[in-house]
Amino acid sequence: MPSSLSVFGAGRLGQTLSKLWHDNQVFEISQIYSRQPHSRQAAKIFIGLKDEQSPASLSQLKPSKFWLIATPDSAFEQACQELLPLIRAGDIVFHCSGALDSSTLQSLKKAGAYTASIHPLHSFAKPSQSVLEFSGSYCAYEGDEEALELLIPAFEKIGANCFAISGNKWLYHSASVIACNYLAPLIDASYQAFSAAGIDNKLAADLLKPLLEGSLSNIREQGPANALTGPIARGDADFVIAQLQALQNNNDALAELYQDMAKHTTRLALKRENTSEIQAKLLELKELLES
Repeated sequence: MPSSLSVFGAGRLGQTLSKLWHDNQVFEISQIYSRQPHSRQAAKIFIGLKDEQSPASLSQLKPSKFWLIATPDSAFEQACQELLPLIRAGDIVFHCSGALDSSTLQSLKKAGAYTASIHPLHSFAKPSQSVLEFSGSYCAYEGDEEALELLIPAFEKIGANCFAISGNKWLYHSASVIACNYLAPLIDASYQAFSAAGIDNKLAADLLKPLLEGSLSNIREQGPANALTGPIARGDADFVIAQLQALQNNNDALAELYQDMAKHTTRLALKRENTSEIQAKLLELKELLES
């Protein structure tokens, strides 16, 4: 019989992981709690739980062998204080923060719990979509061995690829944020530039789809520097400056973003094995952009 898991927090991550573990009989979701009634109700329906598995107040929570704290990071301390009376020696408590490690659960560890952090590198934008796409996601883990020896198999059973992390989690998470969270505003900026050129968002999305897919494939196969194409990769300063001026005449914010990205892209292009002619052009472009 699966072990019981209680979930403190009924947001997108809590709903997704609970649904996956519930459907794959990895854990029995004994209770999922949220301070927000609408989140609690949504989680109950999405996961397929009974009313008694979705307590309406802290006083209704019962002890559990496993606890997932799935609140926002900023609420961890409060969640720990609220869970403290329920924790027994040998219980396992974990969270899925990308930036914070298991030391944030220190008060529960002192109460006898084994603690860990397992962060899925997955964008939990919509639970109904995430349950279909989670398999294959990488998950960074650290914490007590007693917790990890049980939690890692639980994640692996729903398709996770788990790896240990011992470095600075703030740096690790910033790397994830740059690639994931900053891509959406970058594409939005592209949409804005297309719009200024008279192209609507629907057509822009169709135009970008093969470009983005091709770029991602090239990055995977060749690495970021060697995957570069376009005017900067060619060292075409006149082309870059013409684009920058066109944006400056239309939208200062887009022009500023373009210049910042052009600086970074030029520095990346200089890391490649270029011809002496292109290398010289890139150095001139770098100086021009940074002046």
